[in-house]
Amino acid sequence: GSVKLGLYLKSQNKPLYEATDILGLKKKYFTSVYFSKVIQVFYNKRNEIDEQIEKTLTLHANTETSKVVLSSIIVRIEHQRNDSAVAYAKSLALKLVGDPSVKSNWSSVGYDEETSAKINRAHGILNRWVIQMYIDVVFDKMIVDPERKRFWAKYINHITYFKVVGSPLNERILSSNDSLKDSMKYYFKCTTNEYRKKTCALVLRIRERYFIEFSDLGSLYVYNPDSWIVSKLHNSIAKIEDLKDVGRGNLVESINYGYYYNDEGRMVHRGEWQQRLTSWINRKLGIYV
Repeated sequence: GSVKLGLYLKSQNKPLYEATDILGLKKKYFTSVYFSKVIQVFYNKRNEIDEQIEKTLTLHANTETSKVVLSSIIVRIEHQRNDSAVAYAKSLALKLVGDPSVKSNWSSVGYDEETSAKINRAHGILNRWVIQMYIDVVFDKMIVDPERKRFWAKYINHITYFKVVGSPLNERILSSNDSLKDSMKYYFKCTTNEYRKKTCALVLRIRERYFIEFSDLGSLYVYNPDSWIVSKLHNSIAKIEDLKDVGRGNLVESINYGYYYNDEGRMVHRGEWQQRLTSWINRKLGIYV
């Protein structure tokens, strides 16, 4: 059966996409459900990720098979400190399975308990990899501010949504980075009325709040999910200033000898802003890092 064939091909170190030849079948049958199990058995407990895996999964053309195989590999290479393997796995997962911020792409429903747990774990790992990649590049290329980069890096495990918003000029700058080229369609949103503006925005969701950082030296804005500003993220955005509600009060207000923490607001990156924002996140979102 399929398990024996997978084990045989693995023991003989034969390319998986030659399986149809061994069975005397036409190449088009490699997309059948039968070969899904063959592929999973072949790549079980494999740590390497190479072009042969990409060719096999592309020819098989089954998202669910790709999800199971790549989940196993992602989990196994997480702690290998192999940057090239991580970059390739990340690229293949985005290409063959999809954006990890869309939960349905990485659903584990219908799988056995072990496979389901592996998919869920891989989903979390991939999400962290992608967010870390964007935080690194955006804060190095667009928002050149090591303090803000260090601050948000601490919260990577709690970020469930992110988007970069900017002009076509910003898009070209970021697209020139090889590590981002396979994912820009998921994570970059172009403004419609600005073409060469240099200011861009990084949108992060942590629990029930949206945090918007801008590449200029202005304020950080924090909004509730039902804010009219947040609704713009799911529609067209004419210009980057549309994400700034300049009439908002301070997120953290000084009162007498203490502070008052508002549900929404803005925060200027001056003074001990990291301490004030950390305290706000502690109190309002219950997150301690």
